[in-house]
Amino acid sequence: MVAIKPPKQIKTPSNLKIAVRYILNEAKTLVKGDKETDMDFPLVYHNGEMHLKLVSGHGIEDVSVADEEMVMTKLAAAFKKGDDDLKELSSGKQVLAHHIIQSFSPDDNLTPEQVHEIGRCTMMELTGGDYEFIIATHSDKQHLHNHFILSTTNTATLKKLRWQKNPLKNLRAISDKHAAKYGAKIIEPTMKNSYTKYSAWRRQNNYRYEIKQRLDFLLKQSTSIEDFKQRAQALDLQIDFSGKFVKYQLTDQPQKRRVRDDTLSKKGRYSLEQIKNRVEKNQLVLDVSEIKERYQEERAQANNDFELKIAVAAWQVEQESKQGIYIQMDYGALNSGTILVPAHKVDKTEEGHYTIYIKEKDYFYFLNPDQSQKNRYMMGTTVARQLAKQNGEVLVTKNPHISSMRELIKEYNFLVEHGVTDGTQFQ
Repeated sequence: MVAIKPPKQIKTPSNLKIAVRYILNEAKTLVKGDKETDMDFPLVYHNGEMHLKLVSGHGIEDVSVADEEMVMTKLAAAFKKGDDDLKELSSGKQVLAHHIIQSFSPDDNLTPEQVHEIGRCTMMELTGGDYEFIIATHSDKQHLHNHFILSTTNTATLKKLRWQKNPLKNLRAISDKHAAKYGAKIIEPTMKNSYTKYSAWRRQNNYRYEIKQRLDFLLKQSTSIEDFKQRAQALDLQIDFSGKFVKYQLTDQPQKRRVRDDTLSKKGRYSLEQIKNRVEKNQLVLDVSEIKERYQEERAQANNDFELKIAVAAWQVEQESKQGIYIQMDYGALNSGTILVPAHKVDKTEEGHYTIYIKEKDYFYFLNPDQSQKNRYMMGTTVARQLAKQNGEVLVTKNPHISSMRELIKEYNFLVEHGVTDGTQFQ
């Protein structure tokens, strides 16, 4: 949704001053208007007109000298630690601050003031208000973007922020949440792809996925290469064995380019040699006239399969965005926050409630708005059980191994009914 690159490290007071001056540049931060806003932006008279300067800070008295105020905080921290030589400030090896850029798409249709507010909310949630930072919203390019200078010294404990993988992951997740809340990329107040729509799209437009489903079915229902090609034609799958790689193309869908076998399986499962070895083991297969109907029956059953299904009440959803729904969640004692369930795992009911379809090993990123250090991943099983506990709904489960076993039993019965009780295919 919102682009955030890894932050640039600032290691000297002189570079900190340069960074502050750069992001506060009036040529980049001024927007026309003198209207009142929730933020107390400075008013600047420029070219005969009144402008807002989209800059603000937290823990900073005067943003124009933010670098000096941040250095003063670091001096206090140094004296507390007994660092009389002020090595952090003079060595050039310690990270004094981070320069972060948060970029928005031109299609978001947000005002500069809204972009600034998204940035402020993002940084406050990430830091818990315990670190000094300044924000400047730049409107000099086609896309709006925020610049942050974040000091690494905690103003409460005077300890240092260690920026590793987790803070960046937290920052991006928090940024997306607030961007969705304030309207980024939300054209309509509905999710882009529901579970039902996504399942249909994947069947119709993800050509590699559909080709592999048809090939896996044909591998069990062919006895030779020629038989394989004939049955593939019945399933609207064109096969070209003439080159180094086997090439596949769906004839019942608008697939423009043929797909090579090595892009479908790294292990060569759909190569000419492996197809030949596999189909020669089959003794009994369906009649060609039955192929298409039986395949469609199997796919219909598979497409309706899932592992965990749970109803979610409207009151459990903090916000709905084009990307999905943010659900209120508890994760252990005194740890409350939200998770994003992607739109392709959600169906919305006519009554305004939701049904989510997830797998046990799906991962969801838990966001604690008050203590970002508690952000972490939750597994699908934990999410489903927690939701069912919160709203009293019945958790519907399907074991994928049971589905596979049912398919094996069906194939076993087919062979036995036709007198095949030994051989490679039976085994």
